[in-house]
Amino acid sequence: MIPLKTITKPPLNQSEFMTSPSLNQNKMAYENPNKSSNNRIVHMKKCPALIFLLPMLIVLAFTIMVFGAYEIATLFTNPIDATTTSTTSTTRTTSTTSTTSTTTTTTTTSAVVVTPSTATCSSTVATSCTTTTSIVATCQSYEVSWNGHCYYLDGSAGTCAAGYSLATNAVLTCISTLFAGKTYATTTSGNCCIWTADTYECYGLGSNCNSAGPFTSGPTLGGNSCTNAQNHGSKQLTFCGNN
Repeated sequence: MIPLKTITKPPLNQSEFMTSPSLNQNKMAYENPNKSSNNRIVHMKKCPALIFLLPMLIVLAFTIMVFGAYEIATLFTNPIDATTTSTTSTTRTTSTTSTTSTTTTTTTTSAVVVTPSTATCSSTVATSCTTTTSIVATCQSYEVSWNGHCYYLDGSAGTCAAGYSLATNAVLTCISTLFAGKTYATTTSGNCCIWTADTYECYGLGSNCNSAGPFTSGPTLGGNSCTNAQNHGSKQLTFCGNN
């Protein structure tokens, strides 16, 4: 038999145990188990809520840091503007203008007949002429203005200018004397009996008949033997008034 060798354990050096860092660490871990890293991990495993919230807290802290850094950078890079908000109150005033149009109607009381007549000159009843001086027409130099109308004599053979028509013997009775000093409108007449709107010619021009004017006097009733005449020559003297 092989004899067993007796192993003698060296005595423990207490001073080496106290001075060795690894031994001290083991000793502290043994004496204070709460300070051991293994023990801390064990405690965290015992609290799963802490493990769940820890990543969220890290992300939140990182987000706050990034946002704060952005705000600080914006504060230093953008100039500070002083913005004044001005509120303007606009008052709109609607003005309603009432325009009153006044139409003045002047009624002329006159016995003058303006409707063409078929009566003979001897049957013509003399009537009084009423002149309304408030109505004055703007007429040509060769025309006579009366009651808002313009009248002229011309050798136009019964034709009147545009806007004019044949006037009656009744009107000519009222204004015949006013033609003194006037002239033919365009053409010297070839017959002195005055063609009117009536059937018969009752007035004739005694002065400047068939010759250039101005007339020394106006037409007269029966002048130049113009009584119940119906002369319609190519240059017949014609009496016209505007419409």
